[in-house]
Amino acid sequence: NPTSHNPAPTHSTSFPSTGLPPSLTHLPSRAPHPSRRPAPSDPRTDFWKVTGPPDSPMPATELGPHKAQALPSWVYSIPVLGWIAANPVVDQLLSSFLVVGTLLLCAEVLLNVLIVMRVPYTEIDWKAYMSEVEPVIKEGDFNYSHLKGGTGPLVYPGGFVWLYGAIYYATDDGTNIGRAQVIFAGLYLATLASAMIIYARAAPKTFRPVWLVLLCLSKRIHSIYVLRLFNDGPAMLLLYLSILCLISRRRVVGCIFYSLAVSVKMNIFLFAPGLFLILLSDGGVVSAFYHIAICAIVQGVVGLPFLASYPKHYILQSFNLARTFKQYWSVNFKWVPCEPLLPSAETLLNDCEGLFTSKAFGIGLLFLTALTWVVFSWSCGAVGASETFLSKALAGKPFSAEEIVTVMLVSNFIGVAFSKSLHFQFYIWYFHALPFLLWCTPLPDVAKLLLVLGVELCWNPWKGETSTVESSMLLTFLHIAMLCSLFVGLKVKPKVLKKSQ
Repeated sequence: NPTSHNPAPTHSTSFPSTGLPPSLTHLPSRAPHPSRRPAPSDPRTDFWKVTGPPDSPMPATELGPHKAQALPSWVYSIPVLGWIAANPVVDQLLSSFLVVGTLLLCAEVLLNVLIVMRVPYTEIDWKAYMSEVEPVIKEGDFNYSHLKGGTGPLVYPGGFVWLYGAIYYATDDGTNIGRAQVIFAGLYLATLASAMIIYARAAPKTFRPVWLVLLCLSKRIHSIYVLRLFNDGPAMLLLYLSILCLISRRRVVGCIFYSLAVSVKMNIFLFAPGLFLILLSDGGVVSAFYHIAICAIVQGVVGLPFLASYPKHYILQSFNLARTFKQYWSVNFKWVPCEPLLPSAETLLNDCEGLFTSKAFGIGLLFLTALTWVVFSWSCGAVGASETFLSKALAGKPFSAEEIVTVMLVSNFIGVAFSKSLHFQFYIWYFHALPFLLWCTPLPDVAKLLLVLGVELCWNPWKGETSTVESSMLLTFLHIAMLCSLFVGLKVKPKVLKKSQ
């Protein structure tokens, strides 16, 4: 540099640590070719790489001795199991969502085969489903007031009719139960695989791949799919596909899957507040309502034959939000006072009279649901986030994958926690979300596992064929404990919140 006033460097046979002559050290360094750049160390995006300790920027293989981290630290203190788990190869495999998920899915295939072959099928709603769709499939009757089964009139939107109509054909007019079980075993595996992919792409960083096993340990969930054939399972599969599309920034396809899930069962509406914030964050108010319009168009297409023939009957029956339920089958609010009716006064949807069936109780739960939604969106964000869900959405800042999944699952869980009556098959509404939500809390692993175990116990009959007052009280307590823990774990700290605002 001829304009430099620095004295000329003295000649030397040794160069600085850069490996360049002193006269060339001022030149800008060239970035490595993209194909030669090191792979990311985040185990959620790099399945096979063994990373070092969380505070280390280098892989463990470059730090010297391998540091096992796939399992909780107490596992390595067990004499034989700890020695096996500490093996670098074993630890590498257990640190991979791909490996753990594949092994669990293979085990689930064998388990579902055994269930279909050995466990007796239980008839609950299958015959009613077939009776409800048969007039549409065989007679072309699109009057919803004519679609009835053993459990009463059809109360699900048009997507349910087309889905179970296809299954009706595939199972010889609904008579081949074994084939229906095989179909639902496939739906179970697809749902489980979708949930595992969501965890691999968006789970909290403290979530270890080995905890995916928690998604496979429920007796009730296997029963809901393979032994009861409820429509809750297919609806949740469509919902998880919607979340995967939202993570991949395919908003239109995600909204289509979401609307299809709603058309199978209305409980998917509980995810709507989270979906609205996601759409709002991605393109503002106009874009959000554009995507909501897409959801409405899908509903119109799915229900077109019914809307064109008997629109009033279709809308009043398939989107009836004022239905009541028997307290006998309630899993969560069986402890709420309600005087049993005489057998002669019972109906298909009512078996008692009291606070449980009162309008005040329903309105109160609806108010608590809306209030909790507002509080969470106003003051909470993803784990470690510097902005709340609402402030980020209003600012038009797109959500990350973890934020998308968190806001959707929290939105749904709030709705479930304050649902007026949960039946046994409704467990699938939030079962796969439980580990994700619990790992968003500051609770120790032991407490998280105890909560998972407690919830599972509450969703299985304690006495006879239904729940008890004690089990419903315990479930209500566990839901409240989880909500409080989520609030603590997701709440944006005041200093960070003030700075972001």
